[in-house]
Amino acid sequence: MAATDQQFVQMTDEEAIYQESVALMEKRGRRLRRAALTAGVFLAISILCMIYSTIAVRWVLIEWQQPEKTVYQLADNMGMFKVGILADGLDVVADTFVGVLLGLILIGAGVNPATSSLIIVFKVLEQAIMCINVVFLFIAGVLVDENLAIYKTIRNYFYSDNLPPIGTQITYIMLLLNKYGTIVAEGKHAVP
Repeated sequence: MAATDQQFVQMTDEEAIYQESVALMEKRGRRLRRAALTAGVFLAISILCMIYSTIAVRWVLIEWQQPEKTVYQLADNMGMFKVGILADGLDVVADTFVGVLLGLILIGAGVNPATSSLIIVFKVLEQAIMCINVVFLFIAGVLVDENLAIYKTIRNYFYSDNLPPIGTQITYIMLLLNKYGTIVAEGKHAVP
């Protein structure tokens, strides 16, 4: 081999700085793509959970004009209702991750950190309200689930001979709080 083939090519300082910035941008791009992919997966989970809970629970089981019928339908279809509660809980968790990842993606893309932080804060507040809505559904489920160990006590206190039973009314109030909490959290102006 000739001595000229083994010579070291020295870069200028500008070229070295440029190469460093290219490597940093490539690394940032990989992180942003990974975060975007993760946000997409969580968004898909959120959408599937929201579809199930909306169709199976809110459209099929709940009759907004007939509280007594709603309570009986919930008691008869408790498995479907419990899966709806689980779906709403998963929706809250997945949507929270989507909001946080979206804010981080925006920060990584160079958007003003204050704007990105504001997006994260509003998304987390929305999910806090939605989490309270899941608690309302859980309370309604406890009041109508006949398979619980404490159901005999609940029936004695909330479903006595009083007409109409207070348990039905409390269950219906919890469902209404869930409905209007969802409207507030999602920023809707019209009642569905």
